[in-house]
Amino acid sequence: MTVFRQQHCPNRPPQEHNLQRQRGFTLVELLVVVAILTALTLMALAAFGDIKRKVYSARAMEELRAIEKVIAGYSLESGTLPTSLAQLNQGEFLDPWRNPYVYVRLSDGGPPRKDLAVVSINTDYDLYSKGGDGLTAQLLSNPKSFDDIIRGADGAFMGLGASY
Repeated sequence: MTVFRQQHCPNRPPQEHNLQRQRGFTLVELLVVVAILTALTLMALAAFGDIKRKVYSARAMEELRAIEKVIAGYSLESGTLPTSLAQLNQGEFLDPWRNPYVYVRLSDGGPPRKDLAVVSINTDYDLYSKGGDGLTAQLLSNPKSFDDIIRGADGAFMGLGASY
């Protein structure tokens, strides 16, 4: 049997020499870890943005229902629909995106919101939020109206313009 001698530094034992070479991370390993952490952070931010959009949309729907009830109460007391939301004496009506809610009394000849078949979505009044982008269009088929939160079918529908 032949015994092989390990060559090593005279001042260090062989095990310590091997450990010193393996103590740190390589640049490639650090870059891989940073890339993974960046990807996970971006996924979390995207999920948070989606959750925030859904919460704001749900809040806008609830607020539109509340405004709808105030309008119904006003209509019962006065026998007519209000000409504007300011007439309700409820303060300023702002949606979750800090834009004013839009109210259009159709009997005044205001332009009605229209669906894909270019038919008015309400017969009494339109009430809606312009959504997160703050943009809107008369036709719900216009991409500017997709994120609008609308009241449709004379109050039977409340939701996204793209879903109507």
